[in-house]
This record gives sequence, C-alpha cells and structure tokens, in this order.
Amino acid sequence: MQAKIKNVIECLKTEPLSKRAVIPIPFSTVGSQTIDWKDQGQNKCCRELHLYLEDGLLKCTGIVRMQNANIFVKNIYFFSVLVDFVAKELGVKVGEYTHFITNLCHDRTATSC
Repeated sequence: MQAKIKNVIECLKTEPLSKRAVIPIPFSTVGSQTIDWKDQGQNKCCRELHLYLEDGLLKCTGIVRMQNANIFVKNIYFFSVLVDFVAKELGVKVGEYTHFITNLCHDRTATSC
C-alpha cells in the first residue's frame, strides 16, 4: 500500500492535471487477468481510490464493490486520513470525497457479500 500511495503522490507532483493517480485495492501482482472470484484476497470490497487535483484541492472518489454498513464509518475515516496525508505531501487542501457503493449489506453475517 505504501508504494501505491507514493505512486499517487509522484503522479500528482509530476502531472498535477493527471487523472491516473489511482490506488487499486486488489492485491494481484500480475493484473486483472488472474482475478479469481473464489479468492477473497483478490476481490476486496473497496476496488479503487481515484485521487485528483481540481480547483487547487485534492479530491477523491472511492469505488466500493460491497460495503458493510457496520464498518462504513471506519472505511470513511481511513480514506479521509489517507487523502489528508496525500494532500499534505502535495501542499494542498482537501476537497470533497465521493463514495460509490455497488452493494450495501447490514453486517458481516450477510451471505454472498
């Protein structure tokens, strides 16, 4: 994860208008061709965080496959700390965060999440 964060910071320092500053959450080392739906390690609930500079602010969009309502607040807190860290590294203020959820379940006892 540290290398992915470093990559985002380098991207936005080098190309401030870039829309390629993403933190992909799947941990596959060889790309999406090897994704196996049975491997929970490859199918993380949070899919991607897209960070970008707009109007002089660091903004972020989170794309989530499955969001557990019981830990929603923890996820948002983690993402906000991450965005704040990147903003400080870039010397800018934090803008808005947008959160897209494909499926929402009430707790971790839900099946097929």
